[in-house]
Amino acid sequence: MSVRHLPALLVACLLGSACAPAGETCVDGPCWLTLQSWVTIAGDDVDGFLRWVYVSEDPASDEFTATADCEIWERLALAPAAVDPACRDCTHQFEGTATIDADDSTCADADWAPWAFTYAFGPLGEDHQSWAERGYTHHVQTRWSPDLGDTQGFQSLFVATPESWDGGSPGDDGDPAGEYALDALHFWDLR
Repeated sequence: MSVRHLPALLVACLLGSACAPAGETCVDGPCWLTLQSWVTIAGDDVDGFLRWVYVSEDPASDEFTATADCEIWERLALAPAAVDPACRDCTHQFEGTATIDADDSTCADADWAPWAFTYAFGPLGEDHQSWAERGYTHHVQTRWSPDLGDTQGFQSLFVATPESWDGGSPGDDGDPAGEYALDALHFWDLR
């Protein structure tokens, strides 16, 4: 995915024309982006959603509440794939497409074609032990991120925690199976 696929709001913020100067709250539109995801892994079927969340309130502030100015939802349709050797410490890889769900998206400029998407799961490493203490079980890497776009390598993007919204449960052996909520490790400053 390249910059031409990002919403016009994001491009404008990156170019500095649509976001207010640095401060705790942006007046002229969202100045930060974070991502969330939910996936169900059931054998060869892996599906879920990727949610782009644009906010005007500084996520680093103590009073931050994740109220989206607008959001983009993408439906994920993935399948197991061989783990790429470039993915350090990855044990499972899933590849497929992300497609905008126009019915749930509220960002006016969310309009791009389905694109190739990869999730690679692995155990939490030493850098993520504080996440383990909060119930997260996996580190998730992708070939894409909002700041770098597509890459041949993998980028650390999410941590995953087992959930159960439809009766799914994680695998007993630590392999990703069942239902997971993925939380981004970063916020992206668009100012």
